[in-house]
Amino acid sequence: MDRKLRRRIFEVACVFTITLILNSGLATAQEEAVAEGLEDWQKEEVRPLLDSLKAAVDGDLLIGNPFEIGMDFLKGSEGTVYVPFTVTMDPSKLSQSDFVMYMVVTPHVEPPVAGEDAPESAEDVPLVTAYEDLFFLNVSESTSAEGQLQVSRAFQAAGGTYDFYLIVRDSVGPDGDLDDLDDSMVMVFKEEVEVPNFWSEELQTSSLIMAESVDQIAAPLSPEEQRADPYTVGTTKIALRRDVNYGKDETLTLLLYVYNPRLTAEMNPDVNVEFDFYRVGPAGESFFNKTAPQAFNAETWPLPVTGGLPTGLVGVPLESFPAGDFRLEINITDNAAGQVLTREVSFNVGE
Repeated sequence: MDRKLRRRIFEVACVFTITLILNSGLATAQEEAVAEGLEDWQKEEVRPLLDSLKAAVDGDLLIGNPFEIGMDFLKGSEGTVYVPFTVTMDPSKLSQSDFVMYMVVTPHVEPPVAGEDAPESAEDVPLVTAYEDLFFLNVSESTSAEGQLQVSRAFQAAGGTYDFYLIVRDSVGPDGDLDDLDDSMVMVFKEEVEVPNFWSEELQTSSLIMAESVDQIAAPLSPEEQRADPYTVGTTKIALRRDVNYGKDETLTLLLYVYNPRLTAEMNPDVNVEFDFYRVGPAGESFFNKTAPQAFNAETWPLPVTGGLPTGLVGVPLESFPAGDFRLEINITDNAAGQVLTREVSFNVGE
């Protein structure tokens, strides 16, 4: 267990806040509203994306699966949930050195049942959006060491069911020729997303976040910096990891935030977090080992807590793990409320 890393997370947990980041330059899926604040060349490049969005919402567009998207859910501000996500795609799907990405989050609407009257066309009814944003990006700056194009961004929404749209196309930039985009494909991704409601009295946790590293920075990011680096939480900078295949020379680093623990009369939580490792084989599971339980109580958190969050964090070197498949089970016990939650993640250790 990395005690220094755990202590740093402890310090930031007491002041953990996510700032609402909202780009209001894009208002609805109507050209007049979207065009506000954009340069002429940007308006021209965005117009086909809006057409594709309207077709997707109307059900007139066959949507493929051009990207892989991983989302995480953390408690936001003022009743919202903060949803950072990472888009991964093959850069060969783009032909220019730049590209434009349009994100739209709308309240989910079930498609009409066969035999029922269809709702009015999206051309007649303004699109209701919970969140939207627009990004002009560079391919080389967004390409990972593994050769995949990766972009992390975020949105915020109240708990509920949403339709998440991501629309991507080549960009020629301010000095390019729009004719060069004639053969550029507009790629549309749509996914139904269930955003949890963290704003209740029920014991809950954030997503279990896999990380390459977790570090502290001197001060919170500016809104624009946060927009481009959504996995920085307050002054905690998380280098995200999605690959569950590890080498013996690597460290398994995971964290999650505990929400809504019941406080004692002294305004302290009384929460234990345990990390148990199980080896998975053809014959089933067997217990392998565990880390020391993490306690969040009056002794470890002596001052009254009014807004801090217990933070489960594990950093386990894997050199002593035999090659094979493993399951980590995390048990969060709220002793004051008599509640227990279990979270788990599977991973592999190579030879």
